Amino acid sequence: MQEKEERIMKSLKRLGVAGLTAWAAWTAGGLAQAKPLKAVVELAGKKDPEVYYVTRVDAKNVILSPKPEGVPELTYGLATVKSLKFDDPEGWAPVIAACRRGDSAAVAQALATFSSDYGGLVAAKDSAGALAVFYTMESLRLTGQWDKLAAEYDRVRGLGVSLSDSYQPQMKLYPLWIAAGRKQWAQVSTGVKEYEQSLTPGQPKPTNPPFKPMAPTQAAQVAYMRAVWIESTGDKAAALNDFYRAATLNQGTERELTRLALGNALRLIKAEPALAGGSEKKPSREGYALALIYKNQFGDLPADYAAFLTQAPPDEAASAPEKKDDAAPAAEAKKEEPKKPEAKKPEAKKGK
Repeated sequence: MQEKEERIMKSLKRLGVAGLTAWAAWTAGGLAQAKPLKAVVELAGKKDPEVYYVTRVDAKNVILSPKPEGVPELTYGLATVKSLKFDDPEGWAPVIAACRRGDSAAVAQALATFSSDYGGLVAAKDSAGALAVFYTMESLRLTGQWDKLAAEYDRVRGLGVSLSDSYQPQMKLYPLWIAAGRKQWAQVSTGVKEYEQSLTPGQPKPTNPPFKPMAPTQAAQVAYMRAVWIESTGDKAAALNDFYRAATLNQGTERELTRLALGNALRLIKAEPALAGGSEKKPSREGYALALIYKNQFGDLPADYAAFLTQAPPDEAASAPEKKDDAAPAAEAKKEEPKKPEAKKPEAKKGK
């Protein structure tokens, strides 16, 4: 045991102060501490709120310090903490702004740092620790890393992550994404149906039923997951329709979801040009338009789909011979036809 501890100690020394802090927490058997985060804390029995540096929040207590270093520590029961207002960590504002416009994948590394630094604060509602966990899962979802999303979701479920009501609809969708990533189609089918509108008795069920009212961002996600499930059944035309929905319902506000949806639509059209009115010899105008949208929006086009842009399909309306009204030329010809001189009638002879 001593030899094992010495090996761990050597490894932690290479990590510097942060590593030694983690070692101290590990040997003490305590929970991992957060990097101290400044907060205005209102405590029961005290007249005015005071500034503290919070290092951990759990189901029972808030651990804080009057010093930025986090020591000495003071422990207060949650019942005695009337309010807790955190300052934003340094560098937080641009990261959270990127996340809220759907670009969490672009700041994945920063999210990982915040999640590590403030992991001890996840039980504080909408804290930097809780939101870093949430947006880390968003990053994994939007980049199609659903196996890692499953692992992260399982990891944080027991941490007591506290998020306000506005985040709950998205939290409810994560198990559906995980099921889609694992190709558990029965679970995806059941989950998707919860978001579909009920049909009146006797009404035939369409392949792509309309959704119940929900935020466009959520509707786009459900459309995407229904698309991958329907494709697994072999109905590629219906899957293509839902990939279109996923790319357009949220008006492109989630760039990575739009990228995934457009990419899958191009994949289906390339495999079966007839889905978009094309053939191996006749370019698909629909495929050309999709590839152009993809390139204009994201600045690049995967090499597999570059052929869509090598030959723009002809505009049938522009290339078709112009049709003329048959009556118009006839009338025009009739109008331009020179009039023939009328023959003079012979004068009647007068009788003698």
